[in-house]
Amino acid sequence: MIRRPPLKDARADFKAGVEDRLVARLDTTFLSGLEQRWEITVRAGAGAALRAAAADPIRAERSGTVLATYKGGKFRVSDFMPWFYAMGLQQQNQLSTITDDSRIADYLKTLVRNEVLLKEANDQNVRLTARDVSDLKEQLSRDLSLLSIALRIDPASVRDSARDASKRADLVARRVDQYLDDIANDRQRFMVVPQLLSVRLRAQGKWEVVSAGVDRALQRAIQLRASADSVTNTVRPPASTPSPAVPRIGSQEPAAVQSLPTAPPPTKAVPRGRGQGGHD
Repeated sequence: MIRRPPLKDARADFKAGVEDRLVARLDTTFLSGLEQRWEITVRAGAGAALRAAAADPIRAERSGTVLATYKGGKFRVSDFMPWFYAMGLQQQNQLSTITDDSRIADYLKTLVRNEVLLKEANDQNVRLTARDVSDLKEQLSRDLSLLSIALRIDPASVRDSARDASKRADLVARRVDQYLDDIANDRQRFMVVPQLLSVRLRAQGKWEVVSAGVDRALQRAIQLRASADSVTNTVRPPASTPSPAVPRIGSQEPAAVQSLPTAPPPTKAVPRGRGQGGHD
C-alpha cells in the first residue's frame, strides 16, 4: 500500500524543497541581470587571443591583451589565466582547438560575470570562513612538502647537510640539478607541480630559461635515445621456431595458442617550458 505522510510529518522536507527552488530562481534572476548591469562586452579577436593563451600559457601570464570590458574595468588575458589553471588538463587542451568564436564569447561572459561577482562580494565584505582559510593553507603545506621531499630540499634535510646559509643555497641548487638529471635518465618519476602553485612561484621568484641548459638537456636526450636503440638492436633475442601445433582429439584443426596479455604502456607527465612575454 502507498501511504502519503501528513503535512506535519513532511513539513520540514517540504519547506527545504520550496526554499531550494526559490533560491535557484532568485540566483537565476540575479545572474541574468549582471551582464546588463555591468555592461559586459567581449572584444573582437578575443577568440584568437584565448586560443593563443591556451597554446602558450606562461607567456600569456603577462599579456595585457583585453578580452572583454565591463563597467569600470577590463578583463585581460592575464586575468583569464587563473581561471585557465583551475581547469582540468583535458579542458585546457581542448580550449586551443575551439574555432567557434561565439562559444568562446559566451564562455568569456561567464568568466567576467564571475569576476564582477567577486567584486560585489568584496564590496559587501563577504570573506572566506576560518575553515576555508585553514583548508587552503593545509593543502598548500601538503603540496610544498611533497615537492620539497621529491627534490630532497625539505628544510630538515638541507639543515642537516649544510649549516651555513650560502652553503645551503648551493646545496639546494645541486640537488635540483641532480633531480632533473635523474628524470632525464629515468631514475626518478617527474613530480608535477600544481599549476596555481607554479604560477605563484614564478611570480614571486627569480627565474629564466637558460639556452645552454636546454641544449645540454637536448644533447643528453639524444645520447640516451641512441644508447637505448643500440641496446635494443644488440640484445634482440633470436626468433624462435614455433613448435608444431598439437591437434585436438576428435578434430582436424590445430590447437589454439593462448597469448599472454600485454601490460599497457606507462603514462608520464611531460613538463612544458616556454618563454615569457606579453603585449597590450
